[in-house]
Order: sequence, then C-alpha cells, then structure tokens
Amino acid sequence: MKASPTLAMLRAMMDRDEAATATEYAVMLALIIVVSIATIGVFGQSVATSVFGSVNGLFGS
Repeated sequence: MKASPTLAMLRAMMDRDEAATATEYAVMLALIIVVSIATIGVFGQSVATSVFGSVNGLFGS
C-alpha cells in the first residue's frame, strides 16, 4: 500500500530540524490559546459587569 502524499510530507519534515521548531511553536500556541480561553472564562463576566456598570454610571440608563 502506497503512503499518502501528506503522510510522506510529514515523514520528510520529521527528518529536518525545522519540524522540531514548528512543533515547539505549535505547542506554545496551543498553550497560549488554552490559557487565554481559561482567563476569559474566569474574568470575563466580572470585567463585563464592571464595564457596563461604569458606562451606566457615566451615561445613565
């Protein structure tokens, strides 16, 4: 059975140092995304409440 072109490309990339660097960057990006989503989930509602409270205080509703 012949390997798919994508699989062949991935195997070729794994033999180069750039693949390790790309993998490291992908892991770092994934961690940044997870931390960002978690932070928004934890602080999002309190920040929104504070901002809307300030806007209502300034302009009235």
